[in-house]
Amino acid sequence: MSGSALLEAFARGEGQFTVHSGKRRKKDLDPGVDYLINASERSGVNCRRKVFDTCFDNAAAELDHRECNNGDMSGCPRCNIVAPAICCDIHHPSAFSSFEPHLPKPPRASPRSRLPKFTKDKYDYKLEEALLDWREDKTVAVYGWACLSDHGAVVMTSTTLNRIVDCAHHRKIQTLEDLKRETGWMNSDRYGDEVISLIQQHAAPTTSLLISTPLRLRGTALVGEETATPSNVPMKRRSRCSACGQEGHNGKFSDLYPMPSYSFWPARNQVCTKHASHVSAGNKENVSQLTFSCA
Repeated sequence: MSGSALLEAFARGEGQFTVHSGKRRKKDLDPGVDYLINASERSGVNCRRKVFDTCFDNAAAELDHRECNNGDMSGCPRCNIVAPAICCDIHHPSAFSSFEPHLPKPPRASPRSRLPKFTKDKYDYKLEEALLDWREDKTVAVYGWACLSDHGAVVMTSTTLNRIVDCAHHRKIQTLEDLKRETGWMNSDRYGDEVISLIQQHAAPTTSLLISTPLRLRGTALVGEETATPSNVPMKRRSRCSACGQEGHNGKFSDLYPMPSYSFWPARNQVCTKHASHVSAGNKENVSQLTFSCA
């Protein structure tokens, strides 16, 4: 891109843009500054000196170096404009290497925890009061009463203090590294151990997830528990046989535990000797003869 074409681009406002921040409008970026910063990206420019020459119209400047010394054809060496041997960082990058920053990039800070909303309890208020007293005492001890009176407790901001209380509620601060990560407090290395000690002193007691319940013997009651007595325990209704009138069976099924007449527990569906089905089937061959007396 020639100088005239670049001037026309400046006149048209190419490369110019407007930055908006909400409803407030900021100033437009000057086209010359835009082309100077992005010279390597603009097609046809690719030179920062060309942008300077075009913006300041250096080609139209009158050469008056011969007026100082008429006897010399080259004119005055001090007034003569000589093309520099080094153009710009785009054409001669090695000449500008000494101006590059060599500071190492700081390590990326670990993301802090996202805390859910909560309601402060008595332990949170006690910790907050302790931190307020501590930062006032520390400001007086380090900077004096005048600093506390004129500038407040400068060792810790209120934002940092509230963050510490919130993190302590969720037990996010246990070590000095936790304090640095969660708060970003610049005095963590200097006073962090004292703050962690306050957090531990005013922390809420931990509740164990495993709660042991003492075992008790069968039929015994724990302290404060009413003991069941035969008067208030409902009795189980026992079945009564319709054939013989005895309790403990209903003619076919027995619920006696154990049967006193037998050394083993008989099978179910045993028929009472006075039941009608037993009397009528007494002469049949395939009827089980295992019965029990109601007497």
